[in-house]
Amino acid sequence: MMERGSYPEGTKNETEPSSSLDSLKEKIEIERKNQIPSEIAEILMNILQKRNPYSEKLKIQKNGNIDSTKRFDGSLSLITSALLGEITVEEFMKLAMTTQEKFPELKFSFNQDPEGQWIEYSVAID
Repeated sequence: MMERGSYPEGTKNETEPSSSLDSLKEKIEIERKNQIPSEIAEILMNILQKRNPYSEKLKIQKNGNIDSTKRFDGSLSLITSALLGEITVEEFMKLAMTTQEKFPELKFSFNQDPEGQWIEYSVAID
């Protein structure tokens, strides 16, 4: 009888637990990112029913990430508060473009402060 956690001769598990855990974390992150465009589109659909086009001017933090809770004017951001974790300007723009590709009814445009203090996005239903 084999002991629990042991492997038959010649079939030893070559994968270390940490690499399996890292692999699982990576897969979960990919799936989470794949769901975000749908979540953004749903939020925008609700907003755009009342206000089309819609725009927000987002504050860029000193580390280059977008402030995930507040707009440039200090009010609550509806879109970035729906995103989990830190996101850079480039990641945000890429995410918006991915959302637009999956939902072509949504049209995004961007305007960025040359001094890197804010980025404004606008979105409309075409």
